[in-house]
Amino acid sequence: MKKVLLRNGLILSFFLLSSCVDNLDRVRIDNYGLEDVAFVGASKVKMNVSIKVYNPTAKKLTLQHAAFDVLDDDAVVARMHLVETVEIPASSDGYYALPVELNITNMLALLTGDIDLNNLQLDKLLVSGSLQMKAGLLRKTITVRNKTIGQLLKEL
Repeated sequence: MKKVLLRNGLILSFFLLSSCVDNLDRVRIDNYGLEDVAFVGASKVKMNVSIKVYNPTAKKLTLQHAAFDVLDDDAVVARMHLVETVEIPASSDGYYALPVELNITNMLALLTGDIDLNNLQLDKLLVSGSLQMKAGLLRKTITVRNKTIGQLLKEL
């Protein structure tokens, strides 16, 4: 009896998780940009990445973690990370702010490279790293290698 219950439970879990994965594929980001860019000292920049998210699923989405190396000609010039978790309600369509910090690790390479801190552009900011999202019981980790933040947001 226990084996039958366990087997049926596993089958049910599989179908629930696969339907949740299918629903996550319908989530999309329609628009993005930077807001509230502020320098905090010589080596730290705080900002909000504003995203317009369409979440048609019955589950709230939680962006739990995001950490990226910012690259210029394959050299790491800074590290970017999400400051706090961000929740996107179920069945929603709206703008959300992702609070991030940019910690400069190689000021000389940054100053001599192509990244303009006074005019940061997400479609030109090359990153490598990962982010983790949660929807109900499902967690999805996305690993990025040498893509712009704009490309990453379009692929989510």
